[in-house]
Amino acid sequence: MIYGAAAALLFNKLFFSSFSPAVGFVARPLGGTIFGHFGVRIGRKAMLAMTILIMGFGTFLIGWR
Repeated sequence: MIYGAAAALLFNKLFFSSFSPAVGFVARPLGGTIFGHFGVRIGRKAMLAMTILIMGFGTFLIGWR
């Protein structure tokens, strides 16, 4: 709960200062809708694996930068 509050209130200003906070409010439900749709069609396990790979790739890019 503490991390969720920090992510919403602090991390967006630290890491994404050039974006409007509205981007997160649009991106999260949009991504949930897209991954939810494909989760029903392809399988939730495959979508979970894909999201973990995407998060790992993003983490790699942050560390490589």
